[in-house]
Parts: sequence; structure tokens; C-alpha cells
Amino acid sequence: MVYGGSFKQISVMSDGTAWGVKSNNEIYRKKDVNGYWEKFPGSLVQISHGSNSDVWGVNNKDKIYRRIVYYSGW
Repeated sequence: MVYGGSFKQISVMSDGTAWGVKSNNEIYRKKDVNGYWEKFPGSLVQISHGSNSDVWGVNNKDKIYRRIVYYSGW
């Protein structure tokens, strides 16, 4: 089954929320398999989740960022 989108990397949380990074380093989130991909501010080359409340990423300058899902900003 194809869920839409074209990503170089994704990370899926246990609640089904998917975070993805496109080839141009744009960041997206999809809350469930029937939802849509929502664009987030920033630019990352890699993304991963730590739990259902935080997402970690690395930018193109090798700086590490953490986003607490229920708050704004990296």
C-alpha cells in the first residue's frame, strides 16, 4: 500500500504519526494513515522520534535539534 508523498526518510511513532524529510530537506508530519502530510518549518537531512512526544533531527550543518511535538519550534 502506498501512503503518498515522496520522502528520503521517515520515522513512525507508536501512535501512527509519521515524520518525513523530503529530498529538498523539507519536514512533514502525517498524523494517521488517512491524514494528509503537513509541512513544518525548518530544514533537516535526517529525522527520528524518541517517543510519542519528541522528534529529533540533524540539519545540513550537523546540528542536532529536538522538537517537543505538543509545543512549537525546534
